[in-house]
Amino acid sequence: MVRNAIDDFWDRLDDEQKQGLLEVQKKYKDNPWWKSDDPFYVIKHQIEEPLQVVSFPTYINMLGKFLDRPLSHLEFAFNYSKIIKEVKFAINRKEAGIIESEEQKEVGRKDYANRLTEIVENKLPKDIVMRVDLPEESDKNENGIDTSGYDGWLK
Repeated sequence: MVRNAIDDFWDRLDDEQKQGLLEVQKKYKDNPWWKSDDPFYVIKHQIEEPLQVVSFPTYINMLGKFLDRPLSHLEFAFNYSKIIKEVKFAINRKEAGIIESEEQKEVGRKDYANRLTEIVENKLPKDIVMRVDLPEESDKNENGIDTSGYDGWLK
């Protein structure tokens, strides 16, 4: 079930937030899109709604599912406007019936990796960033344990 402010966090909201959400409910009347499990349906509405109705973890998760690629908090923080453009473009394509090929999806994933690398190398303080060059493929020992660092575990 989708975590949203109206159903799940009402008691934690201040009066101004509650009033805003009441207006959202009124605006959409019989279309409680924030309860849907369909990433496209939720993202299509939340992206146009200035008030955050869906919880942030759910929003980021659904954005990743809709875009069919990982989406990190770092990218969200430093490249929000690019993500919004990408999402709006993807919504328009989906509504027009245009389906991305696997090659196009792979280009998107590589672009994500490049953007994340740019964020880490250029926007974060240098004293908290450690670059680790991992091998291209796994190097498992006789027990089947990866000792190369390929799986994210360093020697």
